[in-house]
Amino acid sequence: MWTHEKYSNFTVVSSVGRDGHHRYWNVSILSESVYEIRCDILPTKWPFAITNSKVHGLLICGFKESNLIVYSPIEQRILATVPCGGGHRAWDLTFINDCDSIYFVCSSSSNKLESNEIPLHGHHRLLKGFHSMIVNCMAQVTDELMITGSDDTTVRLTRFNDAVDNLLILRSHISSVRSVSCLTLKPNVYIIVTAGGRAQLKIWTLNITDNNVYCEESISHLLKTKQEKKPWRTVVPSNEGETRFMDVSVQHTKTKSILISVGCSDAVLRLYNYDTNNKTLSLIEDNLDCNNCILKILFVQLNSFHYVLTTDTKGFVNFWDISKYVDNSDADLSFTPKYRHCLHQSGINCCDWLEIENNYGLLTTGGDDQRLSLSIFHYEDTVSLICNEYISIHCSQVTGIKVYNQFVVTASVDQKIIFSSWSFDLNSKTVQVLPFASYFTTVADIHGLIAHKQGDEVRVIVYGQGVETFCADMSSLTQPPPSSSSMQKPQQYNVERVTPALELGEGPHWHSPTRSLYFVDLHQGKINRYHPESNSFFSANIEGYNDVTLILPIEDKADMFVVGLGASLGIVQWDGRSNTTSQPKYEKLIDETPGNRLNDGKADATGRLWVGSMGSEMEDNPGHYYKHRGSLFSVELDGTVNKRLSNVSISNGLAWSSDNKEFYYVDTYKFAVESYDFDISTGELSNGKVIFDLTANKVAGDPDGMTIDTDGNLWVACFNSNHILKIDPNTGTLLTTVELPAYQITSAAFGGPKLDELYVTTAGYQLTEAQRAKRPYSGAVFRVTNTGSTGFEGVSAKMHVCPENPLNTI
Repeated sequence: MWTHEKYSNFTVVSSVGRDGHHRYWNVSILSESVYEIRCDILPTKWPFAITNSKVHGLLICGFKESNLIVYSPIEQRILATVPCGGGHRAWDLTFINDCDSIYFVCSSSSNKLESNEIPLHGHHRLLKGFHSMIVNCMAQVTDELMITGSDDTTVRLTRFNDAVDNLLILRSHISSVRSVSCLTLKPNVYIIVTAGGRAQLKIWTLNITDNNVYCEESISHLLKTKQEKKPWRTVVPSNEGETRFMDVSVQHTKTKSILISVGCSDAVLRLYNYDTNNKTLSLIEDNLDCNNCILKILFVQLNSFHYVLTTDTKGFVNFWDISKYVDNSDADLSFTPKYRHCLHQSGINCCDWLEIENNYGLLTTGGDDQRLSLSIFHYEDTVSLICNEYISIHCSQVTGIKVYNQFVVTASVDQKIIFSSWSFDLNSKTVQVLPFASYFTTVADIHGLIAHKQGDEVRVIVYGQGVETFCADMSSLTQPPPSSSSMQKPQQYNVERVTPALELGEGPHWHSPTRSLYFVDLHQGKINRYHPESNSFFSANIEGYNDVTLILPIEDKADMFVVGLGASLGIVQWDGRSNTTSQPKYEKLIDETPGNRLNDGKADATGRLWVGSMGSEMEDNPGHYYKHRGSLFSVELDGTVNKRLSNVSISNGLAWSSDNKEFYYVDTYKFAVESYDFDISTGELSNGKVIFDLTANKVAGDPDGMTIDTDGNLWVACFNSNHILKIDPNTGTLLTTVELPAYQITSAAFGGPKLDELYVTTAGYQLTEAQRAKRPYSGAVFRVTNTGSTGFEGVSAKMHVCPENPLNTI
């Protein structure tokens, strides 16, 4: 028996016995009663002594087979093993040197006494251990104390400061711990609720005084189905999977009890009431059906109403009015959500809420569709969605989120922590979001994050396959804006729409002989021409083809064009006015990878054709494509195809320096612009390097098509954004940004009589109705003037078209 801590009303003691368990007991002074509060399994069935060491803390001695062992329950490991023949022989021991050594005496097989001094001071851990499997959940207890749950079935209380200090390990869950929530009951006393994968719910009472931590298991609850309540002989096997508790949240009620909301895999939101005085748990509601598996739940208070927000695997968010149970009123509970809206294409993995003035609230969510969503809700008697904004800043599903005034922090499986600023215009009722900083973490398979703001500093803890903590300085967001006298006036650009809105405009090419801009409507199987002098727009179908990815005139061949047709190249004839073209001839398969298609293409100064490819679109995640399946090819004048780059995700922008010694390239999913040494005679590429990283420079959007001006600056279009970037490739400096009234900027080319007009293609691909209503001309071609730059005319492709010998053509 060992006395751990004496409190005002009770004392905590522990004992060991021949059942191989270490049990903790609450000895109540007032009621003169004793009850068990925790039980740990020991590595020995014969423990016999408990002591305390200055170095290792609590120690337990026992016999394991023929050995004496010294075990540390704090470090969860055996510190020393001494062969002694077993505990049935005569033995004795004493602790010396402040319990840093043990002097052990026993009788040997030859009836002699053997003595051993067992030193413990040299057995130190090199590194303190943590969860042995992935960390699924984390909740904040105090500024430094966090409670975590893992697939290893343990719950740990850990102090995160300059070092990670594990204070407590709870081991009674029968399966993985999926969720944990914490609520302050009174000063230094906390209620911890943990939910497990086997529909197991546990409630713990945590007491923290100075450096002492006391925790007792108050409730252990397992969800029982009707089948489990029947006699085993009458149970009919079920094909349905076992219900799992996915997330849990806790809230105080006016009756001094605690309302526990549990989101379940069977799509039911279950409500429990926990009486803190009697330590009893009761199920009060299990008829709130969300239709889909619940992933996350969140308590919010809107005026005098209390809601539970649930997110599910179909991308829906539901507002459930639970004011009846929080306020203990007689009002009827609605079995349908107060408000329901689809915010993502698939599962919503994380969410957070921030109250804004005038009955407005901001809901931030992250999902499997890799999107960050910011939704503004207005609430009075009802809840209504005012506006929402999506941004794709991660390469994988978003799994962690925390929103503050002015900025939001997100974490993803791509191991990036991104900070984004946001603003809400109450007059126009629009919300804007822009990433401004990112951090790459070493934690793999991130499951979430905890963020805590103190002054201008934000402390972030990410967890998954491990835990990492770091601090970020947010003072730049809170500093006043610079005075008008110190600010450089931005250049005023003239932006005008010149064509109707298409679905996916791409591949602009300025053809000086016809003074026309050629481009494609990629998924509609159309090639297009815009003639600025007459302000005329012409479009033609290539019958039998859905994806037309590029168009380039062929040198010295009037009305003949090389076009991208899925994964192949072909040649069509078009007069530039008719609504149909000739049937493609001389088709040549460029990328033989199943499912791939060609994307952007251009010709270099010799007329050599360059074209890249990309993977197919994910069926369960529209708008996202399989990575590292594409390539970059060159097609020589005789039709020979050379693969120049492999493992490309989405091949996009191409440009060459005026001296033809540098080749600039965009692989979209790298979120960067690259440069290669270029040999114009052979087409060889070498010494690739990144010259501009969008993420590092806090630039939103995905790099897409690009062009180059006569000063050597690159103009890079950004998909999933409304701007095009002007970049100095020599210094990697962002010189300026041109914004356009469209959501998806795809590419650009200089044109016009003086080549000083920048033509920008855009897209309206897979936009929502709200987005189309906000920016109806997404998909149009825009002309930008007053840029102060001039460019180069497009280079026509040199193709050897030989009807008598098509095998030597493309």
